[in-house]
Amino acid sequence: MALRSLAMALLLLFPFLVPAVHPFSHLSPSPSPFPSPRRALPSPTAADPPPQLPGNNDGHREHPPGVVESRSGNPDRLNLGEKVGLAFLAVAAALQVALGAFLVFKKSQLGKLERRERRMAEKLYSAASL
Repeated sequence: MALRSLAMALLLLFPFLVPAVHPFSHLSPSPSPFPSPRRALPSPTAADPPPQLPGNNDGHREHPPGVVESRSGNPDRLNLGEKVGLAFLAVAAALQVALGAFLVFKKSQLGKLERRERRMAEKLYSAASL
């Protein structure tokens, strides 16, 4: 039984233990060790004024019509997607706890049944030997 569990664990962990190697990796050329040269961006000069944002002068930009902000209201609150994700997380955790409790309960039932059968076998054996 221990050998079977060890084999199952190794089978499940095999993709993580062995690095992935592409079967045709030896056919593709290796990448250049030096990065390609990039064009340098012109540095801003002091003569160029900073770009002005459309709308208010307080630094906040107005959104074009039809565009809604991604987060409205209090930024500390969770949006609907985050709430649904947390609900799924809670359900998954509850199911794992329930499954664990069920397995422990079934193991105790099986242990009681085995002990009862062993006692019955001992009684039959001792009665037969008399």
